[in-house]
Amino acid sequence: MKIYIIIFLILIISSFTGAAKPRDVKDYSLHLQCEIDSTNNQIRIFWQSDTNSVEHIIYKKKSGDTVFTEFMRTGSSINEFRDIIIPGEPTEYKVERDSWNYWAYGYIYCGRNIAAVHQRGSVLLLIDEQIFEHIQNEIIRYVNDLRGDGWNPFVVLVPRAEYFDKNKVSTVKSIIDLSLKQIKDLKSAVLIGRVPVPYSGNFAIDGHSPEHDGAWPSDIYYSVIDGKWTDTLYNTNSNDSRLVNIPGDGKFDQTIIPAPAEIEIGRIDMYNLISFNESEIELLKHYFNKNHQFRNKIISVPDSFAVIDRFGLDYREAFSSNGWMNFSVIGGLANVTDDHFRFTARDKKYLMVYGCGPGSYASVHDCAYTDEYASEPFNSAFALLFGSFNGDWDSKDNVLRAVLASKPFGLASMWAGRPYWFLHHLALGKHLGYSTLLSQNSSPYEYSSASPYARRHNHIALLGDPTLRLHYNYPVKNVIAEEVQKKVNITWDYDESDSADIGFYVYRFSDYLSQGQLLNEIPIKDKNFIDINPPFGVLNYMVKSVKSQYTASGDYVNLSTGKFSNSIIVDKLNESEHFRIFPNPVTTEMLIVMSDEYSKFTLIKIYDINGKLVHKLENNNNSRILTIPISSISNELSSGLYFIEIGDSLQNFTIIRN
Repeated sequence: MKIYIIIFLILIISSFTGAAKPRDVKDYSLHLQCEIDSTNNQIRIFWQSDTNSVEHIIYKKKSGDTVFTEFMRTGSSINEFRDIIIPGEPTEYKVERDSWNYWAYGYIYCGRNIAAVHQRGSVLLLIDEQIFEHIQNEIIRYVNDLRGDGWNPFVVLVPRAEYFDKNKVSTVKSIIDLSLKQIKDLKSAVLIGRVPVPYSGNFAIDGHSPEHDGAWPSDIYYSVIDGKWTDTLYNTNSNDSRLVNIPGDGKFDQTIIPAPAEIEIGRIDMYNLISFNESEIELLKHYFNKNHQFRNKIISVPDSFAVIDRFGLDYREAFSSNGWMNFSVIGGLANVTDDHFRFTARDKKYLMVYGCGPGSYASVHDCAYTDEYASEPFNSAFALLFGSFNGDWDSKDNVLRAVLASKPFGLASMWAGRPYWFLHHLALGKHLGYSTLLSQNSSPYEYSSASPYARRHNHIALLGDPTLRLHYNYPVKNVIAEEVQKKVNITWDYDESDSADIGFYVYRFSDYLSQGQLLNEIPIKDKNFIDINPPFGVLNYMVKSVKSQYTASGDYVNLSTGKFSNSIIVDKLNESEHFRIFPNPVTTEMLIVMSDEYSKFTLIKIYDINGKLVHKLENNNNSRILTIPISSISNELSSGLYFIEIGDSLQNFTIIRN
C-alpha cells in the first residue's frame, strides 16, 4: 500500500513540475487586447489563457497618476476583466500572471475617443555641420513635416566627429543643456549625421566578457541633465579602441545612469556602413525621403507584426516575449505571427518586427543581416532586434543602424531584450520618443517583465527619428489662402476615398516660424474655411485631415501631417490708423503697411531713442506695403527702441539682435 502512495505522490509532483514550465517563450508575457462597449462606457480587457496560471493581479494608472495601484485580482482560469471608462481619458493597466515558478506580464494603454494632439512641443535638430549643406533640401522638408505634426523645430549645427572626441561631446551636451533652459517645452532631440557619440561604462551588457567589456556608445548621456558622470575607471583589456576606457579620456564610468533621462533622443547616423554602395550623404537623403513618405502616407504599412526567436526557452529572460507583449496591444494578437521575416519582409509589409538570436555587430542569427539590408528589400517600418554585440550600435556596419539605411522602409530600430522596451503607449498615438524615455527610465518594480536585467543602463538608445508615430492619415492637398474683403478664404483638396471620417482642422500661423493657432475647435466637413477676423501681417494657414484611429487598445482622434498654404499679407488697418509695423519686435526684417493717404508720402525717417536720425528711405512708387531688411538700415544698429516717422505720424518699434 505504501508503494502505491509513493508512486501516486511522484506522479502528482511530476505533473506539477511539468505544468510549471512554459510551453513557449511567448508565455512569459500577456498579450493584452481590449474591446470597448461605448453604450455602457465599459472596457473589456482580455488575454490568452494559460493552464499554469495560479492568479492574475491587475494594476491601474489613470491619467496624471505616477504609479500603478492594485485594482483587482482574478482566479487562475479567468483571463479578462471589465472596467468603467470615461471617453477622452486614457487609462493604463498592468496585468501580472503568477504561473507557479514563473511570472508573465502585460501592459495596455487604452481609451475611447482620446483627443487629438495639436501641439507636441519643441524638438531640437542637431545636425552634423559638414553634411548639412548636402541634405539641406531634405532638412527643410523635414522641418515642414515636423511643424505639420505639431512640433516646433529648432535647427542647430554641431561639430562632426567620426571618432570619439570628448571635447565635441561636451560641446553638444552644452548646446542641449542650454536649449533646455531657453526652450521651455523642449521634449525631443534628433541627432542627424555624425553627431559626436558619447561613451560610458565598463561592462559587457550582452554577457560577452571580457572581449566586449568596456565603454559602450551612450547617447543617453545627452538626455541626463542632473546626474553626475565620472571618469576614473580603467579598462584596457579590449582590442577595440572604442571600448577602452581610462581615467580622463572623456569616456564615463557609469553603466547605470546617475539620474533619470529627461529629453527624448533619437539618432539618424549612416557613418561607416560599408556594406552599402551608397555614400553616407545618399543614405541620409534616402532616410529623409522615406520618413517624408511615411508621414504623408505615400508609403504605408498595415498593422502587421512578426516575431522570430532563435534563443527559445534556454534563456529564462524570454527575450522575444518583449515583441509579443508590445505588438498585441497595437494590432491585436491575430495580426502577430511567427513569420520568418528575414525573407518574408522582402515582399510582405510589416509595421513592426522582432528578432532575437546569437549575434555579431552586423547580424542577428537568421533574423537580420547588414549585408542583406544593403542588397534586399526590407519592408518593415520599425525593427526590434536583439543579439550579441549589435547593441554596441556605433560599430562598423552595425545591423541596428543598417535598418535605417535599408529600403524601402526601416525608420527606427532598438536593441530590445536587455532591457525590455515598453511601446504600448504607441497604440493610442504617442511618438517613439515617449516610449524611448519610458524604457530608459523604467524600474523593474514599476514596469515588470520576464527579466529585470539591464534596466536604466547607459546603452539604451533609439536609432531613428523619435518624433515618428505609428499611424498617419492621408494629408490634404493644394491648400490655398486668398484675402477677400479683409477676410481670408482657405480652400483645399482631399480624395473622398481617403476616408476623413471626422473632417478637417485649420490652423493659422501669424509668423512662419511660430506654432499654429487652431481656428476650429470642432472638425469641419467642408473643404474650405473663412478666417473672418485675421490679424495684421504675413499669414500662413495649415490644414489637417482628421479621423478615428482604431487599434487593439481602443481609439483616438488621429491627425494627418498638416499641409501649408501660400503666404499672404493681410494689411487691414483700423480707420484711424495711418500705418503699422510688423512684426514688432523686429529681428531680421519688417513690413510697413500704410493707408492709401500715407502711401503718398515719399520720405520715411527712422530715429533712435535719443531722437537721432539713423536712416532715411524713399517710397517713390507710393507702395502701401514696404519690406525693409534690418541689415539695409545698418548692420551696426543695436537692439533697442526706435521710431518711424511718416508725414505727421510717429510710431515706435523694437529691434532685437540675435
